[in-house]
Amino acid sequence: MLLLRKNIPSLVLGVLSLSLLACATLTGAPATPTLPPPTEPPLPTISVPTSSPEPVFTPTPEALLLDQTVFLTTVEISETNSSPLYTLHVETPVMQGSDDPRVTDFNEAVAALVQEEVAAFKEAAPEALDTPEGSSFDVSFAVISPPGDLVSLQFAITGYSAGAAHPYHYTRTFNYQLSTGRELTLAQLFLPGADYLKVMADYCRAELQQRLGDDFFVDGADPKPENYHNWNLSSEGLIITFDEYQVAPYAAGPQTIAIPYKVLEGVVDPQGPVAALLS
Repeated sequence: MLLLRKNIPSLVLGVLSLSLLACATLTGAPATPTLPPPTEPPLPTISVPTSSPEPVFTPTPEALLLDQTVFLTTVEISETNSSPLYTLHVETPVMQGSDDPRVTDFNEAVAALVQEEVAAFKEAAPEALDTPEGSSFDVSFAVISPPGDLVSLQFAITGYSAGAAHPYHYTRTFNYQLSTGRELTLAQLFLPGADYLKVMADYCRAELQQRLGDDFFVDGADPKPENYHNWNLSSEGLIITFDEYQVAPYAAGPQTIAIPYKVLEGVVDPQGPVAALLS
């Protein structure tokens, strides 16, 4: 009996050990528990705006329309030459009020037109007769267009070659659109493919026939580009200038006809350069 009491603690420990071993075997769990793998801390949430606010622009003088900031002035040059003998007086329009490239282009183009005429006169001057009065040459200009985006200039050129029976006169025109910075051609005023020359010629020939009668040179008003190269834009209509001898004798002088914009309906481009003048 004493021996049994002494071995009871050993028996209890043995039974507990066997029980733990049996549970481990049945469940397949390792004797040492494993810890879950470490997890990365969550990234901070960044709020990205879906759209940025519209920028606010402050108007500057450069942003204004050119026709509101520029103006025309005149540069005059007078010259006298002794051999060959001649005098000349030239007016050149100069646009001021802005250093915009479109203004620079305008001034360069107009100056080139005037200098071309002066150079042609000087080149021909030695061929004139040697007379006491000598030869003469004069260039002046007028602004035909109303104030706005379009600048339409008409140059009146008068010359006299020493020994000739009478002076000569002819016209040069220059039409410029400030907003686009380009010199305009007649075709740019009309719809693509439109037979605008026929419309213009029909009106001009009827007007000239009524004005000149038998003195009217019909061929000079035929619907050809060379017959309508002198044109200007006014508030009343499209101005066509026929130089002396083109549609009438010298004594009749140059002939100017204003074609109302109403007559050009159907061929003129309502969204083109003259849109502002059609209303």
